[in-house]
Amino acid sequence: MVIVLVLVDDLTVDRDEVIINFFYFIFLLFFWYNLSQKLNIKAITKYAMLNILELDNNIRGKIGEELASQFISGGIRCKYTNPQITEKWNISDEEELFLKNVWKYLDYIRFNSNTKCVEIFEIKTRKSEWANKYKHAVSPYMMDVFRTSIRFGWKVKILEIIFYRDWNFSYRIKRFQYSLFSISKSRGLNGSRKRGLFIILKNILIKKE
Repeated sequence: MVIVLVLVDDLTVDRDEVIINFFYFIFLLFFWYNLSQKLNIKAITKYAMLNILELDNNIRGKIGEELASQFISGGIRCKYTNPQITEKWNISDEEELFLKNVWKYLDYIRFNSNTKCVEIFEIKTRKSEWANKYKHAVSPYMMDVFRTSIRFGWKVKILEIIFYRDWNFSYRIKRFQYSLFSISKSRGLNGSRKRGLFIILKNILIKKE
């Protein structure tokens, strides 16, 4: 304000007019700032708020697999790793052939060079309200994979990730027990394809509505 008045003394301009224009300029700045904030809020709120817990189980499963990489030290994510890596492990030809055949169906695997033992990790996710109520569904095929792995003397573990309503999550690693699972034929190889087709058709119908 002092600067403005000093400048006015050196100019042949009406001092009152300069002061009025100065405050008018400040008012415009304040007005545009508030307007931009309101427009920004409207731009944000036009997007739908989604909740991970309401998404399809398969999507939560994929999120769980990503999170699991932080909790399995030295773990190998089979989906992104060539099964030829098993040739470097000190296991029998039968065990190596078995792993190569089932490799694409495994979540994580780890070879303990000290104990010469293969460790298989099955990743499961669930909502917090279901944490201790229901068994994990597993296909007959995967149950056979677990049985064979145990017969080889390998360790089969379940890494369970629990999602909470406040976006927090927890995890726990359990030793494999048959009592933790229920056999679900719909989760077999053909069942997975049918479920995927059903989800696609459901999304198409929702869009049409």
